[in-house]
Amino acid sequence: MIERVVIRNLKRFKELDCTLADHLVIVGPNNCGKTTLLQAVSFWSEIASHWAQYNSDLARDEDGNYPSNTLHPKSLSSIPLVEWDQLWPARDVRDPVSIRLHVDGQMLGFEVLYNDRVSVAVRPTRDVSEAVLDGYRQNPFTPTYIPPMSGVDLQEPPYQPEVIPARLARGQGGTVLRNLLLGVSRDPRKWADLQKIVADLFGYELTLPSAGADEILAGYREGRATLSLDYSSGAAGFLQIVMIYAAILQQHGSVILIDEPDAHLHIVLQERLYRDLRDRARRHGWQLIIATHSERVIGEARPEVLRLLSDRLHQIKQPKRLVDTLHLNNVELVMARQLGRILYVEGRTDLQILRAWAAVLEHRLSRFLEEPFWKPMAQHTWRPRRHFAALRLSVPKVRGVELRDRNDKQETTAVESNQEGMQEIVWRQYEIENYLIHPAAILRWLASWGDEIAVERADMHMQRFFPPAIYDDPFGADYFRNTKGKDVLGKVCDAARLRIDDADYCGIAAGMQKNEIHPEVVATLDAMAEHLGIPDAGGEVA
Repeated sequence: MIERVVIRNLKRFKELDCTLADHLVIVGPNNCGKTTLLQAVSFWSEIASHWAQYNSDLARDEDGNYPSNTLHPKSLSSIPLVEWDQLWPARDVRDPVSIRLHVDGQMLGFEVLYNDRVSVAVRPTRDVSEAVLDGYRQNPFTPTYIPPMSGVDLQEPPYQPEVIPARLARGQGGTVLRNLLLGVSRDPRKWADLQKIVADLFGYELTLPSAGADEILAGYREGRATLSLDYSSGAAGFLQIVMIYAAILQQHGSVILIDEPDAHLHIVLQERLYRDLRDRARRHGWQLIIATHSERVIGEARPEVLRLLSDRLHQIKQPKRLVDTLHLNNVELVMARQLGRILYVEGRTDLQILRAWAAVLEHRLSRFLEEPFWKPMAQHTWRPRRHFAALRLSVPKVRGVELRDRNDKQETTAVESNQEGMQEIVWRQYEIENYLIHPAAILRWLASWGDEIAVERADMHMQRFFPPAIYDDPFGADYFRNTKGKDVLGKVCDAARLRIDDADYCGIAAGMQKNEIHPEVVATLDAMAEHLGIPDAGGEVA
């Protein structure tokens, strides 16, 4: 059994140290590295076998390293590559790729050193003992890696045995499906087992394959049909099941790695497939590692076998939280990793108003607001807390602020701390637009939309309906605290006989002078910047 995997400088991983168990279900959003982790184990097996085949002498070189041999990308099957530098993160080839597996209490590591785009040197890592290497050569460790199903070729010749695992590892299972079936059919018990699986799940009968000189004939029957159909006619879910079980029944090792076994399957079949794979692994003593996006598989798995892959492989005891991570998209994950901050606001207008205020104030939050990572709460099906909890599982150090309108809700404090890394800030006035109600700023803004007469109409309306004190002391009292700010501004625009959409009210903020911006706005920007860890001009966080 693989007890631990340590990966350095492979694809997206600069370093990943994973502790495994006899059965794991690995979950995570797209591009988190699930496939890379499984490929790494298969890649380790491939380069270890390649090195052992061409190096009979275990004597170390003068520098303490083991002798190496050259590997070309065309000889590689577990990780598809055109050129070798694609194996390294950001194609930075200065440090070697290394993969160390701890198997049954022994560590065996191999490393890859870059020569040029078409060749690398492969050798054991220096910390591997000669005894462990010799033991590996006497009894090679070969895990079975099964990626999702690909399209089936119309015709398929018999291949040499080594072609089949190589094609599987490349994700080309459909090109060797008939070879897999032919291999299974040579063992009557395994063939009967495969037939029963397919009959139970789909009601189909597999016909016995036969091999000619140039082609393998294989097919299946639907129900009581007498005519046999070729596998090129099969649905993707059916072919996925056939490939997985044929590959498992052909495997000779005790470690099975399956990438998205639920691909192409109906949700009911996803559960049944997972349960059967889990039970088979338990009966036969196999180590079973599955990577999945299936909510049904996650719900069926015991909490102790679930792992989330982010910057590390860690256990999550609440399956529902794992399911939420599947709905995060790649853009969100990239932004969270790059910026380390997320802002939740009611909508785009709120963001534009904040951005305008920060620019006028030359506030340290301004740079973040120019290109922020943000989510509109009004258009999102999740509450910010739920979205942030899922995001933080994948990017543990991300910090978030939820800035929301008070609306007509009861009194609340301006700043409340919620879950770890998240802060909720609530405007004291009805909504963000209330802080745009400043007569001088409104009139300057309207001048850009209409003529002097329109501005005069607006001014007359405000003098009639606004409290007189607002002209002398705009911040002295919350004059419109419990009134919807957009409605107040809308009536001013109507009085000016100008048709202005409320999305354009951000122009008021952009035209404000520093002394016209409400102190509560300044305090809110300060609180947001402090929680998000935005440094000031001197590079320090206040």
